[in-house]
Amino acid sequence: MRLTYPTAFVLQAVLDGHHYGFDIMEATGLPSGTVYPILPRLDAEGCVRSRWEKDGLARREQRRPRR
Repeated sequence: MRLTYPTAFVLQAVLDGHHYGFDIMEATGLPSGTVYPILPRLDAEGCVRSRWEKDGLARREQRRPRR
């Protein structure tokens, strides 16, 4: 895997406790077109592990489930 600066920023944000794309965008200042393609690559490389949150939480907050 090629570790670019944006990828390193995303990894650091995850290590700092930002677990969702929008939170990572806010923490890094990177646009969604940069963050969202990086996340599946990191998942495929085994650097992060993704899973869907429970539907009940999303329903209570009146939004779609996050991964």
